Amino acid sequence: MQIINPYIYHQLVSPQFLSQILALSKILPAFSYGGFESHLGSKQSQVDFFVRYFSNQAINDLLNYYQWEPLKNLAQEWADIKSPLHQKFTDIWLEFDINEQSLQRLIPGIFFTLNKQIDKNIPELTQQALRLLSRPIPSKLESNLKLCVDCLPKGASFLHIGIMLSRPHQAIRLDVAGIAFDRVLDYLREIGWIAQTNRLRSLIADLSNFADHIHLAFDVGDTIFPRIGLECFLKQQPKYEPRWQLFLDYLVKQELCTPAKQNALLSWPGFSQIKSNHVSRDDYILGNKGINILGRSISHIKIVEQPNFPLEAKAYLAIAQRWFEPDLLPEKEAN
Repeated sequence: MQIINPYIYHQLVSPQFLSQILALSKILPAFSYGGFESHLGSKQSQVDFFVRYFSNQAINDLLNYYQWEPLKNLAQEWADIKSPLHQKFTDIWLEFDINEQSLQRLIPGIFFTLNKQIDKNIPELTQQALRLLSRPIPSKLESNLKLCVDCLPKGASFLHIGIMLSRPHQAIRLDVAGIAFDRVLDYLREIGWIAQTNRLRSLIADLSNFADHIHLAFDVGDTIFPRIGLECFLKQQPKYEPRWQLFLDYLVKQELCTPAKQNALLSWPGFSQIKSNHVSRDDYILGNKGINILGRSISHIKIVEQPNFPLEAKAYLAIAQRWFEPDLLPEKEAN
């Protein structure tokens, strides 16, 4: 993690929060993909840190630090090849709200990446995960989740189920991919979302000018919560996609992003070579010809709509470790 320090501008992650993230990364099991969630507004400095794991072994390793029985139960269930969780969840994300608490007291939110073929199993899988984590199950959760599944437009799918362990409200976060811009409001109405739609309709129309596609994130419990996240994705990074500049210009104009954070965000993507004596290149398919590279990219930007609150914008800065054949690296990309 130290290798990315020169590229993390304090406008995006304050030195105080960065020191906590670096300390946490030393404790966590090794990961090849992670990143930061940075608020882009002028008065917002909160940062979240997330990591992605593809096996239960990493979660078991985590338990050497977090002696937390519910997480142990989840890891054991995920390891069982006969378990629906093993068959339906392809990987797990842990998201930490970085704050003033000590590292020992940080409780991660858990996000499960779903097999795209299992939409109808979501109510049962969600309740099983909640039981393993010793979390209450809202009385209307099953029927609300079923409604979300039944109303899903053709071509759309559920990408993640999130259990926000560090948050006070008892709800499940759903992340839906593949909904066309012009179908978002229809879907929300069909699942029982009740809120004023004028601002959201205008926002979606604006975002369609910049993003290639969006994911819809919302919370489900005894009701469909009014807070909506629109996660905006572009296929290319800013060097190859001028709409990033236009998108961020729009956010600055709407006072959802400061000019300083805009500049810092556009400067983030790139590659850094990792030079370490702790990893043997002979362990990888490229043998001693490989170069260990840490890639930095903008994953997406989320716009949060919540009735009676100002809009919010958050950037998700991703880091990914990969081995490359030297001749395949873009010229002058490594720095």
